[in-house]
Amino acid sequence: MAFNHMESDAATGSGGQPPEISIITPCYNAVHHLRDAIESVRRQEGVRIEHIVVDAASNDGTVDVLRESPDVRWISEPDQGQADAFNKGLAMARGHLIGWLNADDMYEPGALAAVVRFFREHPDAFLVNGHLIRVDPAGKQLEYLPAKSSRFWLRHFWFRGYWLNHPSTFYRKTIFDEIGPIDIRLHYAMDYDFYLRAAQRFEFHDIDFLTTRMLVHADAKTSQGWDNFAADVQRSLAKVWKPRNPLFYAYSLLGVRMYAAKSHLVESFIALREGRRSDTVREFKRAAAWWPALPLLPAFYPFCGRVGLRLMLGESRYSRLRQAASGRWREKNKAG
Repeated sequence: MAFNHMESDAATGSGGQPPEISIITPCYNAVHHLRDAIESVRRQEGVRIEHIVVDAASNDGTVDVLRESPDVRWISEPDQGQADAFNKGLAMARGHLIGWLNADDMYEPGALAAVVRFFREHPDAFLVNGHLIRVDPAGKQLEYLPAKSSRFWLRHFWFRGYWLNHPSTFYRKTIFDEIGPIDIRLHYAMDYDFYLRAAQRFEFHDIDFLTTRMLVHADAKTSQGWDNFAADVQRSLAKVWKPRNPLFYAYSLLGVRMYAAKSHLVESFIALREGRRSDTVREFKRAAAWWPALPLLPAFYPFCGRVGLRLMLGESRYSRLRQAASGRWREKNKAG
């Protein structure tokens, strides 16, 4: 059964004026997180916002949360996945700027005003990328991902020379007229595919502002899907590069394998840090499946170094050292 709620103050923005930015939130069975995402949009100030939630016919109480949110435009009906949901929201959007916020992510205070101001001051900008932090369910910071994007590093993403995360990236709506909608055949790397296609025509712009807080939890799609993400990226590369540059396509496939192996090494270390020994071994084996000669993988040695430091220093001292190093890196990055 499909539910549909379309009319609200968010449809036109405050004072009857059209919204400056439309935030699209695809979701499914997100009752435990959606309220926080909605509230993070609601508390933004100094900008006219339209928040659109496209729910895939949830049955866990998500629709009840939406019914309690009169300032949110929403629909609830079956769809073909997250990409399809985003495209539905895009068709509904009335703002000339677009943001994509997952149900388990949150905007930082002032983020949307900073984004809208940047677009206003830079009429040539079509894609804007802000800083993002990944946090655990207790709110503890796990990783700080600075806005750092370029066409070159996007095409060589496995070296981690850029950070583009769709919850901290914003676009002019007209960009979709140029490159088409999100590819609904992809379910894990649809954002990377979008960026790769967009990079053929547009430059990326970074802003020095922490825009988004990404929640990392056991049920999160990203936490479960490194192998699926890598498979999606391979499909995207075949679509974009294989017809025009088969040599670069073959080289890129090696890069994807490197990325997947490195990602599993990271998950292996996180599991070790949390005392999940079986998960540690499983993730290490998955890394080796993607890149059998692990000693030839550059990420292997930082992984071994982190494991060695943790065992030598203990969890408490290792955490303090890591936090101090992260703080110094952030300050250096801001100064640069």
